[in-house]
Amino acid sequence: MRGRVLAWCGVAIVGVAVVVGAVVVVVKVGLERSDQVASVVGAVCGVLGLVAAVVGAARASTARNDSTAPGAGSRVTQTVSGSEVKGSIIQIGGNLSGPLPHHRDLGTEESGDDQR
Repeated sequence: MRGRVLAWCGVAIVGVAVVVGAVVVVVKVGLERSDQVASVVGAVCGVLGLVAAVVGAARASTARNDSTAPGAGSRVTQTVSGSEVKGSIIQIGGNLSGPLPHHRDLGTEESGDDQR
């Protein structure tokens, strides 16, 4: 939780700095020149966003075709049998055999919806 608060504080500080910087630019160079600067900054951000999207799509395509990626070439199945579910179902990774653990054994508290 503390990390989220610090992250939001950082975002707020950066946001305030951007607003203060924009006001300073408008006051120093005038409204017309600051409009031109904003247009250039917007165009550069658009191009960088396009490059990031292309790189992300290329990486996703490469990972999909990579035979060494986790789960590549293997079939994943999940099966539950002989159960009556009255609460949440938690899907976990790895191999689990034997009886399913009770939700209290997992360290979570539910609102009493389990009738064990």
